Amino acid sequence: MTGASQRGFRTDVQALRALAVGAVVVYHCFPGALPGGFTGVDLFFVISGFLITSHLVASPPTTPRHLAAFWARRIRRLLPAALLVLITTVAAVQWLGEGSQIAPTARMARAASTYWINWLLAGDSVDYLHSSDAPTAVQHFWSLSVEEQFYAFWPVLLLVLVLLARAVRRGPKLTVTLGLGVVTAASLAASIHLTTTNPSAAYFVTETRIWELGVGALLGAWVTWHPTWTPPARTAVAAAGLAAIVVTFVTFDASTPFPGYSALLPVLGAAAVIAAQPSLTGMVPNRSRIARVLAVRPIQWLGDISYSIYLWHWPLLILWPSVFPHITGATSKALIIAATLVLAALTKRLVEDPAQFWRPHAALGWVYAAGVLGMGVVVGVTSMQIQHQQDQLDAFLAHRNDVVNHALQPGSCVGAAALGRTTCPASTFATLVEPPQVAMSDQPQTHKSINGVRDCPGNAQNNWSLLECTFGPAAAPRTVALVGDSHAQQWLAALMGVAAQDGFRITTHVASGCNFAPVRQLGGNAAWIDGCQRWQAGTLARVIQERPDLVVLSNRTFLAIEGVSRKQAGGTYTTAATVVLRRFAAAGIPVLVIRDAPTPEVSIPQCLDAHHGNLAACDGTRAWIRPDPWAAAVAATASPRVRLVDLNDHLCTATICPAVIGDMIVYYDDSHMTTTFNATLAPYLRPAIAALLR
Repeated sequence: MTGASQRGFRTDVQALRALAVGAVVVYHCFPGALPGGFTGVDLFFVISGFLITSHLVASPPTTPRHLAAFWARRIRRLLPAALLVLITTVAAVQWLGEGSQIAPTARMARAASTYWINWLLAGDSVDYLHSSDAPTAVQHFWSLSVEEQFYAFWPVLLLVLVLLARAVRRGPKLTVTLGLGVVTAASLAASIHLTTTNPSAAYFVTETRIWELGVGALLGAWVTWHPTWTPPARTAVAAAGLAAIVVTFVTFDASTPFPGYSALLPVLGAAAVIAAQPSLTGMVPNRSRIARVLAVRPIQWLGDISYSIYLWHWPLLILWPSVFPHITGATSKALIIAATLVLAALTKRLVEDPAQFWRPHAALGWVYAAGVLGMGVVVGVTSMQIQHQQDQLDAFLAHRNDVVNHALQPGSCVGAAALGRTTCPASTFATLVEPPQVAMSDQPQTHKSINGVRDCPGNAQNNWSLLECTFGPAAAPRTVALVGDSHAQQWLAALMGVAAQDGFRITTHVASGCNFAPVRQLGGNAAWIDGCQRWQAGTLARVIQERPDLVVLSNRTFLAIEGVSRKQAGGTYTTAATVVLRRFAAAGIPVLVIRDAPTPEVSIPQCLDAHHGNLAACDGTRAWIRPDPWAAAVAATASPRVRLVDLNDHLCTATICPAVIGDMIVYYDDSHMTTTFNATLAPYLRPAIAALLR
């Protein structure tokens, strides 16, 4: 969030920093007050591109040592404070004891320390199993990763352009301008395209953001080459730029397609404010009224500590409720802002400045060694945290069958059998069969067959192949096909329990997020929609061709449909699902539709972690049970070969859908059952399967 120091001090740039970080903090603390405050990050991008490029153009790198010296200055300027915040945050999460947050935070912090967290977040945003993850205390480092990647390749690009200009015996101005302009334009085009086709990833990936730094870079090159240039009507230009920024802050919101075309407004606004200053040094007499306002000391002070403000505010915002659960509302946000300012001022004075200015001529080798050592500490600590959680999961999995077998014994108070039984003791955090951090990873084991003969690489959403996995003995006389999205996949454990008793094998045909009803679901970009439809048609044809003895179907209906209003979506899903069920029935294949299970829409493990002493705080009502078009389609099909089983009375009482039943956490995220709990539903699923297998 910073750029290289200039030959002079620019109060306008410092004020822009203050405006940018202030908008981001207000947006995160009071999103309703400044719904477009997230665009403050875009102002930082323009500033960094401007400062870095004006420095590099003034003293262009011509040798590898010049590049090494440039990167060493970036290490000294940015890394110490960033590593301090990262290691403090992961230590705080560990100290707070909320196990469900330790590994996710460690995973993000490890990526942040090596500056590729933006790519990790982009992958998670389109990964169905991670798309609903709660934000970690370090994910704001994504924008710093974009900047660091810019710092890594931008001087190399300039070096290449300078050498190219020499090779063709041309002045560097034209070559550099054209080169930077081409990269900037290409990035803008990629941003516009990806924001339309894959908006979740477009927000984070580097290629959609480089153009914002590129705009600042082109401005920096121009100002460097024309240090005495005075823009016409510079007060009007600055006022227009500030107006554009303010309009962005108050009119944009989470529904605004971003970055794409929309980002042009804050980016060009920031560029206008900088361009209105006619001198590279910033030492200009007779400054305009706007310039004098921007130069007031409080604004300059905020700009001076803006980097550390950005670093500290988000961890404080995420971790505050765990440290001070009884201080809430506006009071808590005000205290968070105050704490952020104090920590930022201390970090600037005790970490940023000493690291940047102590022994300015220190050997490059020592700078790089210190940077690698600091990164290594964060990577090492976070890797140990991740491995510890994996060890906990492995230890639980080693005896999970014993836990399930105990839950299935007559009179057991563990698992589904305990629901509504007054003779069973109330569950407590201490009696949970698996802690929340283990429950988060207690997911369907579709990647590993139970007979050990073959491995199953997950589900078909990865590449929309007609992926089929087999569980159980290959010589079994009967086959049951499990078909649908991840809400079908979650029933694998219970189905395997029935298979172990009744002697059939299971084939799985699942694609996370892709409801099996053949409609154009808006679950991703155009390629995703097309892939989902191809998978639906191909899987239907394949299952009919294989003619299993029974198809077990279940799906979650939550996606909008292309060209269909939300009010009409339920009916459209029902009609499409009815077509599928009738095709199976016409082929003589029995179908059992499992009515969709409750969907809490809040991470249950993380909720339980935050309410150790009151597990009931994470319970919901039967409103968690959503209307299921597949259940309506069963009635519309009116075939004896197609039946419905509703097991939600084993997940909810007449009024409550508990988060914990019989010492078992029911859900591993905001909508899927843990494998361990689902296995305890096998006795209730078995009669419906047996009836159709006859």
